[in-house]
Formats: sequence, structure tokens, C-alpha cells
Amino acid sequence: MKRKFRMRLQPKLLIALIMMGIILASAIIYFFTTLFGALMEEFYSQSSYAQTSIAADVIDAQSIKNYYNNGVVGEKDDYYKEINDYLLSVQDNMGLIYYRIVIPDGDGMVVIWDTGISKEDNANELGKRLSCTEEEASALKKAFKPDAERTVVGGDEIDTVYSPILDSAGQPVALAAVGFSMERVYIITAKFMLVTLVVTAIIIIFISILYHLFVKMILIRPLKKLHHAVSGLVSDNMEKLDEFNVDIKSRDEVGDLADAFRHMSESLTIT
Repeated sequence: MKRKFRMRLQPKLLIALIMMGIILASAIIYFFTTLFGALMEEFYSQSSYAQTSIAADVIDAQSIKNYYNNGVVGEKDDYYKEINDYLLSVQDNMGLIYYRIVIPDGDGMVVIWDTGISKEDNANELGKRLSCTEEEASALKKAFKPDAERTVVGGDEIDTVYSPILDSAGQPVALAAVGFSMERVYIITAKFMLVTLVVTAIIIIFISILYHLFVKMILIRPLKKLHHAVSGLVSDNMEKLDEFNVDIKSRDEVGDLADAFRHMSESLTIT
């Protein structure tokens, strides 16, 4: 009769250990990567909001009224160029996608300053009206208040943060808008995930080796000793029952099993 394949205990335990390690590593990587991604997005959002708040303090609200007031577009002057250079400098240093100063206008907004998309020559001119999505229009209304908190419009590739620019009476006259790249967040998060994967794999492999050696010492070796002793007894046709001995002194189930075989050999010898 053909003997069926039987896997021994040691490889079974090793496979189970590997499977547990994979599950544990996946859970750890997912948890920490998700947490890190959320923290990075919040960090860039906070940094962008800080820049809009600085711009709101730096820019003279009265000048904004001179550049655009009730549909009338004013002339650019040295101050306009100075602020434009400042916004461009911040955009380059902070790695921002764009930096704009806008005035909400119905379901759209009117541009006062615009640095354009980073590394592209596409800045909108003073007085140009840009259309908005419903979400953007709602965010503009929410942000265009004296006591408005950080307002963020999320997107797949770009998130935009708005902050109000107030006049001397404490009333909003415009909004500072900063766009930061979500792709940058994704890249940093992906790098973090790779590092987490490598570190987690090294730790789990190290722990698995230690655990495997521990299991081998307390379980596999005693069972092999017991198997060798019993096999020797059978090969001698049980003629040396009085000489049967197995050197297992552990105080667990394996030790109980060895004691049971000793007791059995002693009983058969007496018989």
C-alpha cells in the first residue's frame, strides 16, 4: 500500500509561524502607514495655513481694495510687484503648488495675486474671474468671515487652504489661498511604508528564529528523543523493557508523555 505523505511537526510549526508573521506584519504596516499618511497631510495643511496667515498679516487690505473694487480693476504698482515676489519666494521655498490672493465673487473668485502653478508659466492676471466647483464656492463662503478657522478643500492631487485677509475694521476683504501637493504626501508615505516594511520584516524574522529555536528545544527535541527510544524498543521486539529509558525531564505535557511510556514499560516488565 502506498504510504501517504505526512508533514512533520517542525515544518508545520514553521509554516504557521510564517503565516502569523505575515498577518502581523500586514496589520502593523497598514496601521502605521495610515497613521503616518494622516499626520503628514495634517502637517502640510498646518504649514500651508501658517503661510496664508502670514500673508494675511503682511498684505495691506486697503491696497487690495485699490487693485479691485466692485468690478473695477486698478493698476499694478511697486507694492503689487513686491507682494508678488514675496509670494513667489514662499512658493519656491515651501514647495507649494500655487499661492493666490482672491476675492470671492458669487460662485467664483476674482484673482488679485497669483503665482501660477509651480514650474509652469500660467499665472492668472489681476482681475481675472475664476469659476469654482460647488465645494470650492462653499469653502470660500465659509472662509470669508472675520472669525473663520482653517478652511481646507481636499482633492485627489491638490489640497487648498484658505485664510481671510482683514481690513482695519476687522472685516474680510480677500482670501489667501495656498495649494499643496497630495502627491508629495503620497511619496513620503510610500517611502515610510517601505522603511516600515523592511524594519518590520527584520524584527519578525529575528523573533521567528528565536521562537523556532525555543519550540525546537522544548518540544521537537524531546519528542525526537521519545521517538528514538520507543523505536529502539520496538526494533528489539520489546526484549529490553527493563532497560527502557528516555532522558526527558520537562514538567509539561511532553514530560507527562515520557512518564507514561516509562510507566508502560515498567508494567510490561512486571507482567
